[in-house]
Amino acid sequence: MPRHALAPAVLILLLWNADAAAASPQIEEIFAEQDTNRDGFIDRDEAGAAATASFRRLDVDGDDALVIGELDPWITQGSPGKAGYPPDLHLRMREMTMSLWDGDRSGRITPSEIREAWLNGMHPIDFDRDNRLSREEMTRFHSGVLAPAR
Repeated sequence: MPRHALAPAVLILLLWNADAAAASPQIEEIFAEQDTNRDGFIDRDEAGAAATASFRRLDVDGDDALVIGELDPWITQGSPGKAGYPPDLHLRMREMTMSLWDGDRSGRITPSEIREAWLNGMHPIDFDRDNRLSREEMTRFHSGVLAPAR
C-alpha cells in the first residue's frame, strides 16, 4: 500500500466511510478548516499548514512527537457521530495511521513526517494533477475512485 495520508481524516476516514460518498459533511468540514483563502481548493500550502496545526493539537504532551496513544482522540473525533468506532476497528485505524505517518518507523511521528505524509496523501485525490484538491475530487475519492498514479 502506498504511503499516503492527508489532513484531518481525509484519507483514512474517507476510506473507512466510503459508503457515505456524495455531499459528505466531512468534506465540508475539511474545506471549512483548510481552505483558508476560500478559493474552493485546498492547495499544498494549506494542506501543509493544516498538518502542522493538527500535529500541534494531537501532541498533548508537547514533546514534539506523536505516539500511538495520542491518535485516539483524533480517531474517535472522526467516527460517525463522534461516538467512537468498535474497539477492533479503532485499533486497526490506529495502526494504519501510525504506518502511514511514521515515516522512519520509530514509533514516534514528527511534525515533518506528518506534513510529508499529508502532502503525499494528496496524490490519490488530485485527479487533474494541479496540486490542489477540489470538493469534486474529494467526493470522487470518497466514492472509492483513486486518481491514476503519477
